[in-house]
Amino acid sequence: MVMGRPDKNYATDAVTRQLQTAVVLLTAVTTAILVWQALTRDEPVPITYLLGDEIDYELQTGALLPLIFIALAFTGGTMLMSFAPAFGRFPVTVTKENVDRLYKASERLHAWIGLGVQLTVSVGLIMLLLQDRVVLIVMLIPALLTAVVWFRGYAAMAREEFTRREIRGDG
Repeated sequence: MVMGRPDKNYATDAVTRQLQTAVVLLTAVTTAILVWQALTRDEPVPITYLLGDEIDYELQTGALLPLIFIALAFTGGTMLMSFAPAFGRFPVTVTKENVDRLYKASERLHAWIGLGVQLTVSVGLIMLLLQDRVVLIVMLIPALLTAVVWFRGYAAMAREEFTRREIRGDG
């Protein structure tokens, strides 16, 4: 098992770097707006589970700050695995032959997951700012899409490595 970064020749590709930059910028913007809402909002945030008009729950204004930290923790965790892919989980054993491929795939996968997490936060923030309430079923859509991206990316890494082994005759 190989830990840490690959050798000096390893470089993050341009698409992954753009995704990482987008996640960092989106995180900064959504966090700034959420902090502004948490500090200036006087009334609680109405929460609706489905698409009805009746409010199911009200989130008190002080409860926004822990939610900001939770969103930052999820984004920070995925970005840590994107910037340092050795912390990620891999579907196959990391060897000297496949380390570059797996790390690049892991970087890109976790950048997409970070983007999905921040898009989910953005959807909730947009509903809060435009409708003055949050509908949880709508926030479930980007969360499910993020899960699909993760499972598909993980499966693609596994499929690629197993295909390479079959072609080489190793497995």
